[in-house]
Parts: sequence; C-alpha cells; structure tokens
Amino acid sequence: MINSKTKNRAIIDIGSNSCRLVIFNIAENSNLDVIYEKQFSLKLQLYIGKSPKKIQEGIILLDNLLENFFNFINFINIKHKNIFVVATSAFRDLLEQKNNQIKNIIKKYNIKVLDEIIEAKFGFYSSINSLPLKNGTYFDIGGGSVEVVPFESRKASGFFSFRLGCLSLSEKFFSNKKKYKYSIKKLDNYIYEQISNLNIIDKPSKKMILVGGTARNIFKIHKAQKNDKFLELHGGKISHNDLNDVWEKIYKLPKKELISLPGLSSSRVDTIIPGCRLVKKLVEIYGFKEIYISGRGIREYIAINGLEVISNPIKDIHSTILKSE
Repeated sequence: MINSKTKNRAIIDIGSNSCRLVIFNIAENSNLDVIYEKQFSLKLQLYIGKSPKKIQEGIILLDNLLENFFNFINFINIKHKNIFVVATSAFRDLLEQKNNQIKNIIKKYNIKVLDEIIEAKFGFYSSINSLPLKNGTYFDIGGGSVEVVPFESRKASGFFSFRLGCLSLSEKFFSNKKKYKYSIKKLDNYIYEQISNLNIIDKPSKKMILVGGTARNIFKIHKAQKNDKFLELHGGKISHNDLNDVWEKIYKLPKKELISLPGLSSSRVDTIIPGCRLVKKLVEIYGFKEIYISGRGIREYIAINGLEVISNPIKDIHSTILKSE
C-alpha cells in the first residue's frame, strides 16, 4: 500500500535486456521501500545494427510498454517531478546510429540517456554506501555493457565501461548451438583480449562487488544448490569455488533444463551462461577471492538523489528489494 505521508518516486529503467518500473516509498530519513515492481524482457540490445524496419518493431514494443507504465503511474497519482525515466547501453548504441525513432521516444517520455561514466557512478555510489568494503572493484554486468570501478578506502579511483554485456555476448558467441564448446573457447579468448591489456586495476583487491541480473541469478542458483532458503540478496557473498560450482551446474544444461533450474529467472536463460563465464574469467584474471552481491544500483541512487551526481550521497541505503530477478 502506498503511504501518502511519505514521498513516492517512480523509476523506469530501460536496459539492454529488460525494462523495469519500480515504485519507491521514501521516508524522511531516506529509507527506501520497494512498493511495486514490474519488469519485461524486451532485449533491446538485439535490435542494435538491424534494419530500420526491425528496429521499429522494438521501438513499438517499448512505446506500448512505457505507455502502460505511465498509465499506472498516473493512476496512483505520483507527481511528475518524482518520475524518472532513464536508459543506458542499448539507447546509447541506437543514438550512435543516429536513429530518429529513438529520438522521438526520448522526447515523448522525457528519457534521460545516461552516459557510461554516469551509469558507473550512480551504481557504484549506491552500492558502496550500503556495503562494508574498504577496498575492491565494482562490476555492473549488464546486457550491453560492463561498468567497472576500482576503489580504495571506499573512494573510486576511476570509472570505466566496456562493451562486454551478457546479451551481446550471447548473440555473438552462442547463436550456433552445434558449436557450443568452440563458442566457450572463443568467448574466453575474446574476454581476455578485451580486458587483460587494460591496466584499470593497478593493485586489485581480492574483493569484488557484482551488480546486475547476472549477479543476482548466480547468487540465487548458488543458494538453491545449497538448499539455503535464507536469501538475503544485498550483501550476499560467494567464493571462487562457489562460482565454479554454479558454472559446472549450468554450462552443460540444454535450454529446456535451464528454464526449470532452481534460482534462475526465465528472463535470464539466454544470458546466464555468457554472463557467468564473464564473471568467472574476471575472477581468474584479477585473482578475486571474495564476491559480494549488491542488490542496489542506479534505480536506488536515483530514488534518493534524482539525477544529480553526488560523490557520497548517503551513509547507507536501507531498502526492501522485492521480486528481484
């Protein structure tokens, strides 16, 4: 139930894989409660580089979804100033192609397209202010890109973005099921080439923060394997061995068995294998020993701070994350 005595904010997050509406209830002390959440898997990343007709199909789907979202937001009477629509990697790529259809959608719904650095900042500040880590590296594994933030003494030492998203990797390497083993080898080489020569982490800590749907699903699969019903997502921790166990569980399964795998969201079936492999290679390349899962990212940041960039926005973010996928 929406509490009219506190502030409510609606965040629509248009990602490469999914589009999500989250309604936050914000108390005076900046505590957050998710009171409504709905997401649809549009896979906008798969329309990048396609024909104008194919792109239009994706835009029509998005337009219809946003219209439905706004109808609901208006029905529950959230003020216009408390509605934020943001887009990330897929929209950045479409704008690079000078796509006029995307420009019309942006204008119609007042969409703010976050650049790579702002996306990294929002997600990092939201996570680091709610996790007790002094040194480490933050990774936001998305459908179209990966944002990376090394940090020391809880302060970022740089903000980086790479086009290594799970959905784009899935399309690039796993479209041919008959060459599955060969695809994994090619994916490994591609990840190594993209990352190994980039000196973005001078003195890597043994700790990493993982954000995004891949991170959440890896953690949930791990918990399901252990038959652990206590699922505290934010701040959850897995080891390198736990990650290897998840990989060994999923990588040989056909799609029809992945769909019913405990802990795995149906919307992540196509991306969990390249996503998990990417995380596994990152751990191996940089020698991470401890993996912390963050359930808080750009949506939680915007709910508290709007679109203003604040380096240390709050001491902590308290949030009840419901139905995360």
